[in-house]
Amino acid sequence: MDPELVTLTASAASAVAGAMATDSWAAVKSRIVGLWRRYQPEQADEVATALDRDTARLTGPDGASHVPGPTDEVAEQWTRRLTALLAGHPEAAAALTELMGRPGGPPSAVIPHQLPGAMVTFVGRTGAIATLDTLLEDPDQDVVTPDGQHGHAVVVAVDGAPGIGKTTLAVHWAHMAADRFPDGQLYVNLHGYAPSTAPLEPRDAIRGFLDALGVSPQAVPVTEAAQAGLYRSLLAHRRLLIVLDNARDTDQVRPLLPGGSGCRVLVTSRSRLTGLAATDGARLVTLGLLSTDEARQILRQHLGTARVGAEPAAVAALLDRCACLPLSLSVVGARAATEEHLTLGDLAAELNDAEQLLDALHAGDSASDVRAVFSWSYRRLSSPSARLFRLLGLPAGPDIALPAVASLSGLPRRSARRVLGDLVDAHLVTRKGPGRYDFHDLLRAYAAERAELTDPEPDRQAALHRLVSHYLHTTSRAARLVNPHQEPADLTRPMPGVVPEDFSGYDAAVAWCEAERAVLIGTVAQAVRVGLFAEGWRLARCLTDVLDRQGHWHDQLRVQTLGLEAADRLGDPLGQAHGCRGLAHALTRLGRFEDAEPLYRRAIACFSSLGLLAREAGVELDLAWMWEENAGAYDLALRQARRALDLYTETGDEVGRARALNAVGWYQTLGGDHEAALRNCERALALLRTLDVPHDEAYTLESLGHAHQHLGHFASAAENYRASLSVFHRLGDSLYEATIHIRLGDLHIEGGDTASAAEEWHRALMLLEPLQHPQAAGVRERLARLSQGSSRRHRPRAGRTPLTT
Repeated sequence: MDPELVTLTASAASAVAGAMATDSWAAVKSRIVGLWRRYQPEQADEVATALDRDTARLTGPDGASHVPGPTDEVAEQWTRRLTALLAGHPEAAAALTELMGRPGGPPSAVIPHQLPGAMVTFVGRTGAIATLDTLLEDPDQDVVTPDGQHGHAVVVAVDGAPGIGKTTLAVHWAHMAADRFPDGQLYVNLHGYAPSTAPLEPRDAIRGFLDALGVSPQAVPVTEAAQAGLYRSLLAHRRLLIVLDNARDTDQVRPLLPGGSGCRVLVTSRSRLTGLAATDGARLVTLGLLSTDEARQILRQHLGTARVGAEPAAVAALLDRCACLPLSLSVVGARAATEEHLTLGDLAAELNDAEQLLDALHAGDSASDVRAVFSWSYRRLSSPSARLFRLLGLPAGPDIALPAVASLSGLPRRSARRVLGDLVDAHLVTRKGPGRYDFHDLLRAYAAERAELTDPEPDRQAALHRLVSHYLHTTSRAARLVNPHQEPADLTRPMPGVVPEDFSGYDAAVAWCEAERAVLIGTVAQAVRVGLFAEGWRLARCLTDVLDRQGHWHDQLRVQTLGLEAADRLGDPLGQAHGCRGLAHALTRLGRFEDAEPLYRRAIACFSSLGLLAREAGVELDLAWMWEENAGAYDLALRQARRALDLYTETGDEVGRARALNAVGWYQTLGGDHEAALRNCERALALLRTLDVPHDEAYTLESLGHAHQHLGHFASAAENYRASLSVFHRLGDSLYEATIHIRLGDLHIEGGDTASAAEEWHRALMLLEPLQHPQAAGVRERLARLSQGSSRRHRPRAGRTPLTT
């Protein structure tokens, strides 16, 4: 069998086995059985019985006990079954990739390079580097775990006090050794000890790694077990370095370990991970303080050899006050370099005084040794710089951009940039990239501590409120560009001091949302945590289409869950309606139809109770889409679309009525009634052309093209597709423009014109790749089939994402 199909069947089998012990198993089972009913109907009942039998093996007789079971054996069995199916029916490969959510080929060609930037200067640690070389470099090492198992990845865990330089060492070594890992490097900050960010869940780290390995967001399997299985499968025969930074404990690390022996894993943690050594054969390396010579060298880098050599006693005092910690030495060196008029003796004495002032903050742990150093630099800041430093300890996001800093502080952007420059010069804040800033966990904790001690609670709350307001209004503006059909989020004016960002168009809005995605998710969670419930559910609502269009459906699930929680705690029926709808949409994307349907029903009830019949009709269209996705239940989808049409007609909403007419026609053509579809879509188009709603007009032209195509009216199909394409191009909707190019390519294939098909698909790819959209993988698959000379027709499911209305 083709190697790509071998990979596909193995991954699919692993996903099937992993899904058996999850709440979404019923939907997955339905799809698996449907695959056999389509290609080998005589075996479908046998397959259903086998699935039930294997589910019982893995979950116990009650179906819920989740007792350990022979998952590998089950996966192996289903690998054999799927291989046999594809051997007899090669055309089933496309359906299986769709079922798996992986429309493209295997992503193994992607080589990730996730390491943070290399340090410009690095001092000492020669012994530690030699140890890492010895433990991680040998490609032929065979790790034997304490229970005697062979073939595991080599794992080294570096532990040590905060600020001692664990991350700096790991990143420095990783850059030095990068050429030894031809398949790339993965990196993740697990936030094990972050002061204002919860430790990263292993499942979230795995999803980030899958993204880095080239698995499109749309392609990520539904269940966590299947995601972990896919992650291990992708690493099984590769040689990568995986850096797991700032781990909290063994339980956070173990799910991220690869299964094969070709990878190397470098972990950093404040804790000694003895459990990882006991169960996974990890080598433990404890990083101690810098030697006096190494610490002195850091000061030489900042101050020069002559100045350091001129005051040996003062230098010794500074090294003692800084506890030879690299972080505190860098802060002191930066201060001394900018105040050359002070002797090092003066600085050492001043630091000693600061230490006395901080007795109340002494906590008896390693962090207390550097508080005096931080305080010393902090006390030298101007009042605006000190205030901004304190406020930067409040946000929950992993980093922050300049416009958000301006809103957080209430400063004009120019002033905020200047003050940030002062903090960067003082080594209290790090410039992470153009316009983005971050700082060490210890500094973040110290900033938050100073804010709590210095700033009244109303001031801190107002700053956080401004930040949430900034993200809410900016995301609302981006969402309106991503989907012009989305109704306004019923927002009040931005808070005083908040200046939301503007975007030049669709591409700029999408780029901003992608850059800020982790920050926005953290902001929704923080808004709920601090009681900003109205802002929390509205921000979640604004993110609905933003996350959906980019295929971030697992992030969508988390955000919409938080949004609904915010609305429930506020007791706001409008927020509850939108929260239920958004969460149901995410669940539909993930194939959890049984969980989605009651939420759609609840959203309908909420909108109905508020008298918002047009929004109720919009949810009816969402329900129609859910039935379309649920094993192609086009009859049920058509019933919901007709219900939406009745509601829109009752409210006199002509735009909604046109949309519903198009939806009715769409489900009619999917169900095979193409003539009826043409009649309803033509009615919708005639109505839309009197209303000046170009997006809906373009969608309806697409529907007409689809119906004509399936009636064999290729010229009419092409005419409607091209008319639709013209509208999408004029509107700057790159995503749907690409979709129509794909449909035109499929149409050319049916007409036997492979050259024109390739041209259309290349145009689609040129539009999709800058968006990093998951649909690009399916286009590459089509082009690969053409280049291999395949004459087999590939007609994907014609599903369409519903519009948020």
